[in-house]
Amino acid sequence: GALRAGARRGYGIVIIAGTGTTVAGIGRDGRRFRTFGEGRMTGDIGGAGDIVWMAVQAVARAYTGRGKPTALTERLLEIADVPDTVALMETLMRGDRHMLHAGHAPIVFEVATAGDPVACGIIREAGAELGANAAAVARRLSLCDDPFELVLAGGVFRSNHPLLIETILERVRAAAPRVEPLRLHAPPVAGSVLLAMDADGRSPAPQIHDRLTAEATVWLSGGNSAP
Repeated sequence: GALRAGARRGYGIVIIAGTGTTVAGIGRDGRRFRTFGEGRMTGDIGGAGDIVWMAVQAVARAYTGRGKPTALTERLLEIADVPDTVALMETLMRGDRHMLHAGHAPIVFEVATAGDPVACGIIREAGAELGANAAAVARRLSLCDDPFELVLAGGVFRSNHPLLIETILERVRAAAPRVEPLRLHAPPVAGSVLLAMDADGRSPAPQIHDRLTAEATVWLSGGNSAP
């Protein structure tokens, strides 16, 4: 639904990055392909949960000297309400891993925006992984030579962080230079309606697509759409 809600042509690729991440696509010929979406086990990295755990690893490396000092240390200690990195890691290793969760990913973006090179590196790594998966889907669906929309959906993209977007596009454009990125603002349910219309042989024109998604957004937000 998320892809169809954003892609006006009826084909393209969507990166969904929430707590976890998956990438899915529809080719010009109607073929579909998606990544497994099972996190590190299947190489689907770049969701909010991954970003937070990369931050934890960066703090551990900063403590041991393997990595550079980072402002993430102070921020994570504040969240966990512990005095130092040793106490943080001991608490996490005891099993209290829920004290740091996907909802803390915006902190990593904040620290990156402030110029912390370690946090910036985490955002780049997440973007590179998301972009690599999108490029792989483009290759599988034979979209590399065509213009297509890359829909960015999910909570990770609420940051609209330029470093994340730039890194994703750098990876995708290396395989598919005509990619056209866009943020998903319409609700995925609008995509479900459009998919039903496609299946019925009534694929809407782009202007109908735009009106449907706009009205669905207004309706679900509690507003009133124009008649």
